[in-house]
Order: sequence, then structure tokens, then C-alpha cells
Amino acid sequence: MKIQELKKGDYFTIKPIAEPKESQVFVYDGYCRLDKKYVGIRFNDICSCREFKKDTEVYTDFIF
Repeated sequence: MKIQELKKGDYFTIKPIAEPKESQVFVYDGYCRLDKKYVGIRFNDICSCREFKKDTEVYTDFIF
């Protein structure tokens, strides 16, 4: 699924991993109007975030 289809607070990974580690999981935080990108915060480090383009493919079907 595309990152723009997620709801705030959804967990996702960038790669199709069946059982990811905590450092590989992101929490969707919403859209940044200033940068015009979507923001994901690492699950294990809330100070670490990453911005994604709207066409970025993300994976939500995993066991965590």
C-alpha cells in the first residue's frame, strides 16, 4: 500500500519483513505541509523521524 493511504498511528515497515525488529518499524505521523512529504517516526526512538514521498510503498502486514 502507499504511505498516503495510512491513518495516523498506523505501524508500517519499508521492506516486506514478516517479523521485524523494533528498529525496523515506523509509526505514521501524518503529512508535513512545509516539506510536502509524509512523516514516519521510528517505533523505538521517537526523536528519529523520516520523511517519505507520497508514492512510497510501505508494508503493514507483519507480526509485531
